[in-house]
Amino acid sequence: MAKIRVSRKAIADVDSIWDYTVETWSEEQAVAYYRHIYTGIQNLDNLPDFLEKKYDVIKPGLLGFKVGHHFVFYTRHPDGTIQVIRILHECMDYQRHL
Repeated sequence: MAKIRVSRKAIADVDSIWDYTVETWSEEQAVAYYRHIYTGIQNLDNLPDFLEKKYDVIKPGLLGFKVGHHFVFYTRHPDGTIQVIRILHECMDYQRHL
């Protein structure tokens, strides 16, 4: 299994998603969505190629995977490490935030 690193910005993104979900729906829903995102991140190493979208126009080597209403943006390094860069809502301007 590849080593997965999560950037500080991605952690802040998850914190914001948590806060918004608790305020808008409930803590129970926030827990469920957090687990959904966390599971998606943990499975990046086993993700089929057809589920990975390339975002080379934003940044060379940038990949994205949709989890719920969010995209997990990450890169794969030659040593096998996966770096999660951001977790952004599907309606956000990715270029501006990446």
